[in-house]
Amino acid sequence: MFRRQTDSACVRAMGKDIGQRRSQWGGMRGCVKISCLTVALTIGTLADEAKISPGWNPRVRCQLAIAASFALHLGHSLEQEYVRAVSFFGSEMMNIGVIGRSASLLALCAAIELSAGASVAVSFSTSSLKGRFTTHLEPATSFAGTVLGDAAGVTAAPRQHVMRVGYIDWDGIGGASGRFIATTDTNAGQTMTIDYLWTGSYTVNPDGTGTLNITLIKVPPDPAPAPVCTPDPPPEGGVCTDYIAPSPLSPVPAYVPPETFALTISKRYNTVSLVQQNSVGGAKIFLQGQAVRQYRTNTPYFFTSGSLRKTWAVNFAPVTSFAAIAPGDPAGVAGATQQTFLRVGYITWNGFVIANGRMIDTTENNAGTTIVIDYTWQGTYTVNSDGTGTLTVTPIVIDSSCTPMQAPGVCAMLVGTQTFAFTTSKSLQKVFLMQTSSTVGAKIFLHGSAQPQ
Repeated sequence: MFRRQTDSACVRAMGKDIGQRRSQWGGMRGCVKISCLTVALTIGTLADEAKISPGWNPRVRCQLAIAASFALHLGHSLEQEYVRAVSFFGSEMMNIGVIGRSASLLALCAAIELSAGASVAVSFSTSSLKGRFTTHLEPATSFAGTVLGDAAGVTAAPRQHVMRVGYIDWDGIGGASGRFIATTDTNAGQTMTIDYLWTGSYTVNPDGTGTLNITLIKVPPDPAPAPVCTPDPPPEGGVCTDYIAPSPLSPVPAYVPPETFALTISKRYNTVSLVQQNSVGGAKIFLQGQAVRQYRTNTPYFFTSGSLRKTWAVNFAPVTSFAAIAPGDPAGVAGATQQTFLRVGYITWNGFVIANGRMIDTTENNAGTTIVIDYTWQGTYTVNSDGTGTLTVTPIVIDSSCTPMQAPGVCAMLVGTQTFAFTTSKSLQKVFLMQTSSTVGAKIFLHGSAQPQ
């Protein structure tokens, strides 16, 4: 309300000034008005942004409103004045008075534009991040994962986090917490999904860069829900908490914080880019991705299955774990079957629990034989109140689904049932998905996003 009152007061005060100036500058030529109209459009865009951006102070917003309206007034009736300008320059002598006034107004327009540009600088702080942000993270590896001789020790690498979806809650004063659903894998291709809560802290520099530190993963006896592993018990034995927190009984090295990410903020688009920067030695998979505002307010939105309706376009890209490159081929890459590594299509959510759609998969085997599979599918989905959820896809494949055509019955064997975890951004109207299928052995995982058609 205060912003709207401020803008109205600005415009009223500016209107009187325009009325007085109109008679003085009534003889301006179209060239000046064209220049001022261009400036008006630029400043007008900034003024519109100022109305919806809490970081803009009232004085700057007032200056922008006046500057945009004043410049736009000077540039009104563009088409008529343009004709006059052409006539003027084609058949009349320029007099010094007109040139002087034109030069003065051009300078005024330039001054307004420069003033506006100087006023929009943004300084960031921890308060720049507040509320829930939907998050998706994908893998990245350095030469340490593939160097000849296995200098970094990929052979002995423990279970790695390959992808994550979830959310981050920023409290505006440097505290963070959230939920991650992670697809993890071993060198032997023993895929397991781990769903857990965490807490941490963050810093923000004036230029919008900063850090996120995950310092504690919540496990019993914390009152928060215990982590959930799928499958459970885990393939290597033990219990789920062994894989995310220290335990003397753990049969495997635990995934233990702290975990550090570098970040940078885009205030205009309400996004945070994240890159992992853990300094633990040896072969590892790094994670990188983005957090986007989940809802327009800082209060978390309560999601239901009804939050997803109608038809959404979807696309997927491939990622792999160390199982694809581990020395000795413990996951059996050499014997891997035809793999889907690219996919586009659509998902139709019915607003309850049923989903269906169409997918077009690009698949290939180790010999480079490419087969495109175009099929419909049926499935189900769930949506949790925090915007996370699951999707199960059961393909309906017939012989004609494959290009080139395969022997009878072969095409249906190339695509099986798949499961996905996802997280939702209502603000961005987007769903981020990652594959969680837990088949054993070498595989290509899919991750991607969906948005309304």
